[in-house]
Amino acid sequence: MTELFLIRHGETTWNIRKLIQGSENPSLSELGIKQAEMLAERFASTPVDAIYASDLKRAAQTAEIIAEKKGLPVHFREGLRELCFGEWEGKPFSEVMNGYHSFLEFWSKNDCGSSVRDAESMAQCLRRSVPVLEEIVKNHEDGKVILVAHGVVNSFLLSHVLGLDIENFWKFQFGNTSVSRVVFLNGSSRVTLLNDTSHLIGEDI
Repeated sequence: MTELFLIRHGETTWNIRKLIQGSENPSLSELGIKQAEMLAERFASTPVDAIYASDLKRAAQTAEIIAEKKGLPVHFREGLRELCFGEWEGKPFSEVMNGYHSFLEFWSKNDCGSSVRDAESMAQCLRRSVPVLEEIVKNHEDGKVILVAHGVVNSFLLSHVLGLDIENFWKFQFGNTSVSRVVFLNGSSRVTLLNDTSHLIGEDI
């Protein structure tokens, strides 16, 4: 059995400004660092065999804070990077979503790669991220693994794990440093925890 903890990075300086991040590389905010430290404390007594992460700074910083606590290296994978939003990156959500009630509404009806210049399609993102997930499950049978990535990529991966059409990815929402748990056993998988941020409860964040 492979036990995978799927985690979204901590708050970034662009999250504060409500800017679209995608493949851009902002750092964690002060609050994001605090969130990651609280996340690391959550896993302090949990046996972990390996830590994987997107190589974008916000995911890397989050993973490294956990790794320092666990005394483990971080295995960085470019395939876990956030979906590239092309010309939208660095722009406010409010600016690019003119005419839509929400970002998720747009994504529920469109493939970004077909309508936004220089953007990556959902299919392209799946082709690079799913093999990383498969690598982890194959290489860590009977292991506990932490994977730190991004909101959209994590939604894609969970959609894949559950056998959902990729267009359903928008039904998942992940808070900063949220934890989801997926168990892989005998060729099947199940989600036993989703978007849990209980390690942040009780703090002024």
